[in-house]
Amino acid sequence: MATEIPALEKRSFRLAGHRTSVALEPEFWSAVERLARAQNEPVSTLVTRVDAGRRVGQGLASALRITILRSLELTSQKQLEAQSEGRQIGRALTGEDA
Repeated sequence: MATEIPALEKRSFRLAGHRTSVALEPEFWSAVERLARAQNEPVSTLVTRVDAGRRVGQGLASALRITILRSLELTSQKQLEAQSEGRQIGRALTGEDA
């Protein structure tokens, strides 16, 4: 049975004085919203920041997806480092060698 591909959801923003639309999957918009909340900024501010930092020729939708991916990678890395640090502290407390 084939998995249904979600429809793209379009949202409009004003970037550098011009109105533009961005189409992303609903799951990516949810991730964009969560990232904006985590950074205490409106989605429009996050989108403006991503737009200003994207490479020449890179689409805004692509830049947003990559921003979400990098955010997830950073979060995962921090979690792994915290787990490792917790194990090291546990070993130190129990007198185990590393």
